[in-house]
Amino acid sequence: MRKKYLTVVVLLALVGLVAGCIGLGRYEGKQTLMKKISAREEFVLQTFNGYVTIASSEDDNIHLEITKMARGDDQAKLKEFLEKEIYVDLIENDSKVEVKVKRPSFFPLSIMTAGVNFKVKIPNSTVSNINNKTSNDFVEVKDFSRRINVVSSNGHIELENVNGIMDVVTSNGRVTGNDIAGIIAVESKNGFINIEASDQGLLEVTLSTSNSSIIFRSPIDINGTYNLKTSNGRIIMEVPSDSKMDVTAETSNGSISCELQHTKRLLTDDIIKLIVNGGGAIVNLETSNSDIEIRGW
Repeated sequence: MRKKYLTVVVLLALVGLVAGCIGLGRYEGKQTLMKKISAREEFVLQTFNGYVTIASSEDDNIHLEITKMARGDDQAKLKEFLEKEIYVDLIENDSKVEVKVKRPSFFPLSIMTAGVNFKVKIPNSTVSNINNKTSNDFVEVKDFSRRINVVSSNGHIELENVNGIMDVVTSNGRVTGNDIAGIIAVESKNGFINIEASDQGLLEVTLSTSNSSIIFRSPIDINGTYNLKTSNGRIIMEVPSDSKMDVTAETSNGSISCELQHTKRLLTDDIIKLIVNGGGAIVNLETSNSDIEIRGW
């Protein structure tokens, strides 16, 4: 009898929890900021529980579309919380432009979660370095020719038509790049990496993840360096058939294959040296429990 009683109590508690979650409302507060700036070394933006999209603007102004959001069971309290506890400001000094986000020091019981989304447009000719950090959502950067540092947790990162020096760090999220050039370093945990370069190609590449695969497609610079490393995931490298490379490939419990003209030298049971089309660029490929493939086009 006691066991049945406990079961009924647990079920009622779960029903109450689900009903409470379903009853949660969402409130959004919109804000826009625009400011004309002179040349600066750095643009800095750090937010929380929200996505960030960054693109180039068509004028000399920085444009910010800001969405403050919160979830809870009382719309009036949500609105008051966003207005009083979260605010955004755009600050300029001699070396940088910074978006300041005031984050609440605590959340009342009536507020389940809150965060801030940003849509940003920045003059390509004005800012030489972009630093962005967020959590629990994605970051997207498009149409830029600058140095870019992006950090996210529990969210994916997308780069499109970017030419410059790119440093990308995320956890539990994928990283994709399309039509990019320059130098790129990607560090992910438990996230798939897929990078496709522009016709210009990439000179230096470091791609690192775990428990997922890496796909990399790019023209190869004979003086370039390309390091791809994962664990428990496949590595696929797609390059022009005439690419000149010195490849060191290492895997365990997997195969290593190369479609391009090459000579092969066994270094150990798990490590193979490939001299492709006479050698050139330095390429290091490493995984475990999966395959490594070099494909030509």
